[in-house]
Amino acid sequence: MNKFKCDCALRHLRRTAALLIVFVLLFSAVFVVACANHNCNGADCRICEQVQICLRNMNITVAASQVCAAAALWLALIVLIINGSAAQNAETPITLKVKMLN
Repeated sequence: MNKFKCDCALRHLRRTAALLIVFVLLFSAVFVVACANHNCNGADCRICEQVQICLRNMNITVAASQVCAAAALWLALIVLIINGSAAQNAETPITLKVKMLN
């Protein structure tokens, strides 16, 4: 029963983290779009600086997502290869059948 509570808590934590990441990305994109045509006052423009920070964070998040997706695909491929080789070497009642000679 304790393990079930722990699994539920971890699941809730993962969902919350995923929703926070989506929330940050969504509002960063909205901020970038809203500030795309602002009145820039030169090299020390705070809005341009914030837009650059948002774009950098979005690029980092996308790159991390791609790395995680690639790792998940490799892991799935390895699991499929291992399960496939295990299925070929599995002993079934047919392979264990005793040969009856007359």
